[in-house]
Amino acid sequence: MLVYNYASTGEYISTAEALPDPLVPGNYIIPANATTIKPPATAEDKRPVFTGKSWIVVTDLRGAVYWGADLVQRVITTLGEEIPEGHTTIKPPVQRENEAIELVNGEWVLRPDYRGTIYWTSSDEYAVMNELGHLPEGATTTAPPSPEYTLENGQWVPPTAERKRAFMPALSARQFRIALLLNGTPASAVETIISQIPDPTQRAVAEVEWEYATSFTRGHELVVTLSTALGFTPEQVDELWEGALEL
Repeated sequence: MLVYNYASTGEYISTAEALPDPLVPGNYIIPANATTIKPPATAEDKRPVFTGKSWIVVTDLRGAVYWGADLVQRVITTLGEEIPEGHTTIKPPVQRENEAIELVNGEWVLRPDYRGTIYWTSSDEYAVMNELGHLPEGATTTAPPSPEYTLENGQWVPPTAERKRAFMPALSARQFRIALLLNGTPASAVETIISQIPDPTQRAVAEVEWEYATSFTRGHELVVTLSTALGFTPEQVDELWEGALEL
């Protein structure tokens, strides 16, 4: 007679010949943790387990390695333990810089990850990336060399002369007047130029600006009017401006 041995957990261990009972002829000794009920045949990932009355088939994945979305490797050590939902036995790929690994439907997906990265879309506009994904098209993570630079296709382009002038610091009225005077244009000459402006409204505005403005930008209309009347080139005005900033 065959007996089927099982562990204290009920897991099938082995098959053996039962020993005859020396005290009762025709009977056999059934050892502890054994049964004469034959266990069912099982696949490689299953094991028979005796419940005390019958055999049941239990999943056996002991030794299986699996990963979750946290990328932590785990090993199944217990009979009957299943791989939890949302996990996979596929090893995650190598994570590179600026990449995030996500587990989607049991498959690993690599996504661009620039979260926390400061990026610029222009010389005066920057932001911090808070979501997975690529940086906005044309953006850069390199700060502009100076505010005058423009961003083209993710590269900083040196400013044109006109753009440089737009970023020149304003002059105070005092600096502007002294710079003109040092370059041979006293206040009386400025007033003469203003008096020759044909349009009466523009002339009146220029008179107010000259008399009461507290500062002048490089592109101020009165600056343009005076430089044209005085025959100054844009480069000459730039030189005058840079010198006036030191006054």
